[in-house]
Amino acid sequence: MHGNYRYGMPPAGSNPLPSSTPAQPANTRYQQPAAAPRAGVVFMPTQQPYPGPSRGQPVQHLPAPAGPRLKSIPLPEEGRSGAIQHTALDVRGNDVAATQRESRWAVQLWSHLSPAQCNLFVTQLHQMIKSVRACEHQFNNITAGVGMDKAASASLFQGFRKAGELEWHLKKWAKNGENSVALANRVQSSIKQTIDLLGTAMKYYTPGLYKALRHQPVFTDRGRQSIPGELRRRDSYENRHAGIADTENRRPSTENFFRHNITHAKSSSIRQRGSQTAQRFQDSGTPFIAGASGTAQFIIHHMELPGPYSGATPQERQAREALLVMHAALMTLSGHHSVMESLIVGRNLGYFADLPDPLQGRDGYRNCMRALDGRLRSMGLDAGVKLRS
Repeated sequence: MHGNYRYGMPPAGSNPLPSSTPAQPANTRYQQPAAAPRAGVVFMPTQQPYPGPSRGQPVQHLPAPAGPRLKSIPLPEEGRSGAIQHTALDVRGNDVAATQRESRWAVQLWSHLSPAQCNLFVTQLHQMIKSVRACEHQFNNITAGVGMDKAASASLFQGFRKAGELEWHLKKWAKNGENSVALANRVQSSIKQTIDLLGTAMKYYTPGLYKALRHQPVFTDRGRQSIPGELRRRDSYENRHAGIADTENRRPSTENFFRHNITHAKSSSIRQRGSQTAQRFQDSGTPFIAGASGTAQFIIHHMELPGPYSGATPQERQAREALLVMHAALMTLSGHHSVMESLIVGRNLGYFADLPDPLQGRDGYRNCMRALDGRLRSMGLDAGVKLRS
């Protein structure tokens, strides 16, 4: 480790990432040593109130979707009344209706984000890009410090090029006055690599916070395994369609959202047999696509750097959770993760922790999504689609 610092932080002044100067509340799960922020490195303006219905942003209620095209086997499930109901499961063992609802919500949300909502999202990405660039001169130390081999380091280094591409697309989007659909299309090819690179740097500079997020059961027993490349269906793995529903159950409203083919993680991972986490997803009815989202972990980590969620003002908390929802919707839109695979990651630090645990019991997912519907309406992010059954 690096000296006598509690979480292995490098000496003060060598950490280019933004850090917190105010004292942290005593009840936080970790404490980040204070360090002077490096000049030119900025962080998301969490003091900016997030525009929602209460701030003059009306909630748009959209038409109900067309009927589903189901070809799945209905399996019995005991309902609240004790009567046997039937839930159609797809080839991955997920509730078909749940994957369709989440997919349609993601499409509708990213089709109707307001300019203010888009600008909040873009501002955060610009700040992530600045954090990435601030770490470039320490790249070799970072990769060596986290035990990364040369091949993995070379692959990760491409993130600096991707960060440049992402910045270019964000500037073009703003210059052209484009909408949220164009924004979702523009970030597809570069956002993950940029955030992955940032995540590695944060693991090196703030390992205590990294562990607070990563050392959770949903990560230590992630519940997924990769599908061999030769077994992947190319038309499912790479296409222009949006969402996490499988090919048989994809709705027309989610088709051809993207201008070009994109790759979907849903077609490269499956549940791991014997995994307790995968079983909890199954038992609760929570869609399992690729397990807990590492991208969501890094997004939350970056939001935590200036100070913990537990010490933030109500407006700051709402801004952070709104950003996390937009990222979750983008990952669902892109076919990488279900909604709760993204939102569950930050519960132990306070993010959406007041909602019922989606993995707790047979009605866990249903109860959580019912509560989430109300939260999204209050934030102006429900897109007129109910996520609960």
